[in-house]
Amino acid sequence: MRVERLRYLFLFLVVLGWVLAIFCYRRVGEVPEISKDLTIPVTSPSWKPPVYFVLSALAAFFLSQIGFGVAAGLFSFLRGLADAPLLMDLARLMNLTVPEAAVFKALVLTVNSPLFLWSLVLGAERSVYLLQRLRGMPVPSSERIFREFLVVLVVSLIGGLACSLTS
Repeated sequence: MRVERLRYLFLFLVVLGWVLAIFCYRRVGEVPEISKDLTIPVTSPSWKPPVYFVLSALAAFFLSQIGFGVAAGLFSFLRGLADAPLLMDLARLMNLTVPEAAVFKALVLTVNSPLFLWSLVLGAERSVYLLQRLRGMPVPSSERIFREFLVVLVVSLIGGLACSLTS
């Protein structure tokens, strides 16, 4: 398979894993402990949003390289299980009033979760480049991946700062 097509395959795998987790949340009931570790506990005042936003994107980039990209789908599924309660709480909160918790949850779902998924795709793509390089095959430069990853980290930091300024 061509390297260019792998990017779209990983993107499909990551988005499908996250969407499946949202739909499977009702059957699972309680969120598994590992899923809780992939998202911020909303009630915990000890977490600083800018640090969390950047570190979650960074962790997704490196964790998705496990198994040369296979783990990206698994981690997106686990993140989706952790995001499902936030999504349901946000929908319930938006029907009543707009407290500060709703703004925080909205920023996590609209800024952090997509960047987390994008980092999973970038890490999986880089791991395939590494695998092909180990096999002695020519691979494109990883410069584009690192450039996009830097954009993810900067946008994560901006989103985290916006989140901390709203609270």
